[in-house]
Amino acid sequence: MSSQNQFKDISLEEYTDRSIVVRGETRKYKEDLKKLGGKYNSRLKGEPGWIFPKSKQNDIVKFMNEGKRLVTEEEVRAGEARTLEWESKRSGKQKTSSSSINDNKVLIDMIKTLSQKISLMDKKISILMTANNIDTYSNQVSHKKVVESSDDYSSEEEEHIPRKRLLK
Repeated sequence: MSSQNQFKDISLEEYTDRSIVVRGETRKYKEDLKKLGGKYNSRLKGEPGWIFPKSKQNDIVKFMNEGKRLVTEEEVRAGEARTLEWESKRSGKQKTSSSSINDNKVLIDMIKTLSQKISLMDKKISILMTANNIDTYSNQVSHKKVVESSDDYSSEEEEHIPRKRLLK
């Protein structure tokens, strides 16, 4: 075999004092690079690649020079299937998280609307009860003694019926 690189679409570079990186079109060699002990890193300086300890350099050079795959076609297909499955799960999770954010916003809006409607209904109930002179609602709400106060009026509708104040 020749000493030249048989895999022309990938290259080996020194990355740090203790590590090397394989870069290029590495996707088709993913399972081989895994088998050699590499870890893929998309955030390396320069461009993404497969990072290895320097101790693996001879194995990687041998792999690249021989141009011979280390894994079977079955292993390659299984790896591709795992990658596709992982990508679909990843994109599904992103959709779920963004849709859950939208769902949360909708729920918050609904809660605000319901809160406003409840407040409005409570006001209407108190006006109706005051107009009909029904004291049972306020008696059920508070079990404390209630006395009338003649100097406290809130609206024209309640003018003829004074508000009640709680005693301590």
